[in-house]
Amino acid sequence: KKMSEAITLRLKHGSDMHTISIHPNSTLLDLRQAIFDITNVVPSMQKIMKGRALKGDQKTLTELKIKNRSALVLIGSSQSDVEQLAATAERIAAEPEIPDDEDPDAIDFDEYPHKKVLDRGPPEVGDDPIPDTQISK
Repeated sequence: KKMSEAITLRLKHGSDMHTISIHPNSTLLDLRQAIFDITNVVPSMQKIMKGRALKGDQKTLTELKIKNRSALVLIGSSQSDVEQLAATAERIAAEPEIPDDEDPDAIDFDEYPHKKVLDRGPPEVGDDPIPDTQISK
């Protein structure tokens, strides 16, 4: 096999399997960019494992002993996952909190998402908490 040929790497990311074709003289940073292109995981957020975490962005794949058909594991969240998490965190931060010292009777429950449950009131006696199940006596 000539050194000028690209090698094929297998990359597992979560439950996804990807194949990457890359030149063995590429650096780890080049690999990170190639991984970003297919997974949308930003290079700075990537942890690439081959038994242990790969370090040294300026090292070539050959120096890192990555050969054709090497199996790598990527740990990292895609940009969209990160943005979704940030949005969720902001939304949670914006929700009103019930202060511990507040008189529970003075709380305006319309402010809180539990209102739907409270509106239903206590369950009726005889209501089956798990409908459609037979309890053998």
